[in-house]
Amino acid sequence: MILDATLPDGSGFDLCRKIRKTSKVPIMFLTAADEETDIIMGLDMGGDDYITKPFKLTVFLSRLNALLRRSENFSQAGEELNSNGIKVRLLTRKFTQNGMPLGLTAGELISGPLRWTASRGRA
Repeated sequence: MILDATLPDGSGFDLCRKIRKTSKVPIMFLTAADEETDIIMGLDMGGDDYITKPFKLTVFLSRLNALLRRSENFSQAGEELNSNGIKVRLLTRKFTQNGMPLGLTAGELISGPLRWTASRGRA
């Protein structure tokens, strides 16, 4: 899971803390919050890695691959996240809303929060 420290409806740090209560899913912070205290807080509350913006895409991909290699127990668990009709299959990167597939592009997955609309499902 990739989290930003600042989310539109709360803190990525708080979300990380909640996720850690029930899941061992790998968590990487990818954020502009580059203060030493932010980095320490993100890692101490359960983040597995912390990358500050701006970053080089090749470095991000290498660190993401390293994190996934270290997460053998997670890959065996086959974990899913469910919330308000949205299901995320973490290992296969499949996303559904109320049973309907969400065709998310790579850009949508890393560009920020999704905005939902009734007419298109997402915008």
